[in-house]
Amino acid sequence: MKKFKYKMLLAFGSVLFLAFAGMGSYNLYTNYQHNQQQVESYRTNQLEAFDLRIKNEVNTAMSLLQSAYSQYKLGEMSEPEAKELGRNLVKELRYGASGYFWIDGTDGELIAHPMLPEKEGSNRLDIQDPEGTYLVQNIVSAATEGESGGFSEYMWEKPGEENPVAKRAYSELFKPWNYIVSTGNYTDEIDALTAQKADEYNQKMKRDMLIGGGIVGVLLLLSAVIALLFSNRISRKLTEMTEHVNQVANKNLEVEDLSTRSQDEFGDLSRAINQMTMNLRHMIGNVSDASKHLSQQSEELTHSADEVKQGSNQIVHTMEELSTGVESQADYSTSLAESTDKLVHRIQHAQEMGGSVYDHSTQVMQMSQEGRTMMKQSVEQMHAIDEIVKSSVTKVKGLDAQTKEITKISSVIKDIAEQTNLLSLNAAIEAARAGESGRGFAVVAEEVRKLADQVAHSVVDINQIVANIREESTYVSDSLTTGYEEVNKGTQQINATEERFESIHTSVSGMVDQIQQISANLTEITEESSEMNQSIAGIAALSEESAAGVQQVTASAQQSNSAMEEISISTKKLSELSEDLNSQVNEFHWKEDAEPEHEEKPAEEHPPIDKAG
Repeated sequence: MKKFKYKMLLAFGSVLFLAFAGMGSYNLYTNYQHNQQQVESYRTNQLEAFDLRIKNEVNTAMSLLQSAYSQYKLGEMSEPEAKELGRNLVKELRYGASGYFWIDGTDGELIAHPMLPEKEGSNRLDIQDPEGTYLVQNIVSAATEGESGGFSEYMWEKPGEENPVAKRAYSELFKPWNYIVSTGNYTDEIDALTAQKADEYNQKMKRDMLIGGGIVGVLLLLSAVIALLFSNRISRKLTEMTEHVNQVANKNLEVEDLSTRSQDEFGDLSRAINQMTMNLRHMIGNVSDASKHLSQQSEELTHSADEVKQGSNQIVHTMEELSTGVESQADYSTSLAESTDKLVHRIQHAQEMGGSVYDHSTQVMQMSQEGRTMMKQSVEQMHAIDEIVKSSVTKVKGLDAQTKEITKISSVIKDIAEQTNLLSLNAAIEAARAGESGRGFAVVAEEVRKLADQVAHSVVDINQIVANIREESTYVSDSLTTGYEEVNKGTQQINATEERFESIHTSVSGMVDQIQQISANLTEITEESSEMNQSIAGIAALSEESAAGVQQVTASAQQSNSAMEEISISTKKLSELSEDLNSQVNEFHWKEDAEPEHEEKPAEEHPPIDKAG
């Protein structure tokens, strides 16, 4: 903050220096212009006074000529005498220390000159001063062109000076005799007086500048002291705010709130920082609660997945046993079909060899007894198959119910992931508002958002896997239901076959006593044996189909088991992510239900900041 303090002092000092320098320059310029105007005004006044004086002096000389002319008009003297009198009076007339008059004719002839008597009578119309000015022509023009005379300027020798000096003359025409009466004086005296006055003004301006500089110096010193006090106050407040924000950036949310007694922008900034800290406390608390809840849900999901996995393993084991039993049933049915086929051949042979039926009746009775025993076994096995298939249908339906529960749990996890993503987004917004001080928290918020996205993706994968399991379990359930119906039909057929075998056994038992009736009944027995052979063949085919269906159910159960293993892995990963989130949240230090200690202030002047950013 020292650098900012010095920058503020430099800025204030620069502004004040430029302001006072500008004011001083402006005052210097205006004083200089004022002095120039005063000097010019003084010179103008001196020239006007000079012009008025020489004009009045010329008027005096003109009155002398008028007096001589009046004497001539009165007849007191002749005109030449009057002209001579007028010329002498003008030549002898003096004013000031060295003021004199001379008379020129309108044709340029010098009529009278007290300083150049030897030039009288000569024409000076073409004479020039050192600068090339036709001075006599200008004098004649000034006297004749104006209503009452005029002024002219030229360079002329001045006694005591080596070089010609500027001279200003006033000339007026005495019309009765065409005499131009002129007088003039050197303007260097006016220049000297003007220079003296300019020096006085410059001295006064220097004194004013020194006084103004002293005042400016005092004002600069006072301004520097005020700027130092003001910059110290601002620097102190900024230091407090910087320390507060650094504590928050270092994940310490237990820092004390800033004072907000000030009613200026610093008070607004302090209130905003306090509100930001409170929002961060609430947000971290919410993230912590959500993370704990997510961890609990992931543990429950892991437990459910393990239970489903165990159920799937049990289903696989049961279906493998069922497959073995069905294959055995198929083998038995095949053996029964072969035995029945042999029986048919033997009955046919008995029909052909009627004479030897009695000899073989005992053997037939034994074979019928074996067939009866085998049929009983088939009936028992079909009942076992019926129970196994019924149990498989029930377990598959239970698997479907468990997948529905998994879907519900996945929805809860998805909602938690979305809420976590929203919280991370709010955290990123608040961190962005905090600027550089919130950069660290922005990284944490981004990691939280990534974790939430990974959880959301995992939930989508879980939902897809569960959907596949439900689809496969539905297919298995339908297949088992169909197989169950076929097993019922086979059971009914086997029961019917058993009844037929009972009839055969009864017939064979009575065959010893009714041997004469065998030949007559052999044709009927042959037909019935053929039908029985077809039924047994159907049972064998049905057993093979049941074995294939059971194998398919086993494969589906194994696929479900693999899916549940993937679900278990995903839930474990979700649990690890939630633990990671908990560890990152635990790095923050905050007080539960902490509220900022705001001083009372009207709400309309400083409205509260929205927590959502």
